[in-house]
Amino acid sequence: MRNLTIVDISEWKGNGTSFNVRVTDGIKEFILRIDDNCDLANMQAATNKIHLKGLGSQFDDTEPYLDGYQILPRYALDIQWLSSTNQESENQIILTSNPVQQQLSLEGDLTNYPQYSIISHSGKVVESNTLTSNTITLKCPAGLYFLVLIGKQDVQTIKFIKVY
Repeated sequence: MRNLTIVDISEWKGNGTSFNVRVTDGIKEFILRIDDNCDLANMQAATNKIHLKGLGSQFDDTEPYLDGYQILPRYALDIQWLSSTNQESENQIILTSNPVQQQLSLEGDLTNYPQYSIISHSGKVVESNTLTSNTITLKCPAGLYFLVLIGKQDVQTIKFIKVY
């Protein structure tokens, strides 16, 4: 997960015990679970902006089991602490969330990408159109897709999963 923000930096204990920290992608909050067996349990938070790798789990004991999702980094290298000198470049376009439901929300400078295509995992072009805003309403069924942003000087491809 990229470009997450720690909601409340004071939740980061760094005292050797297990703890939870709320992080957000700007749309949804997630629980970042730091286990006391992970070297992150003894580290202080460097900034409130991160890129994150980790294992997904669920801690929800009530039906219909829709809540309680957690992301568990395995070790310190699973978190990249961001500063103003290493955040995404202006030309890097990212999805604000993935998987998505009905709409792709893009972040970044889209002025150099006037066209886009959505391609299925089997290589079929599902949709091609002019990019007029930072959101694209999806008309395709659930599945794995590639968003191809066609720029004036380059092409960017972003893999995404559509659910429901």
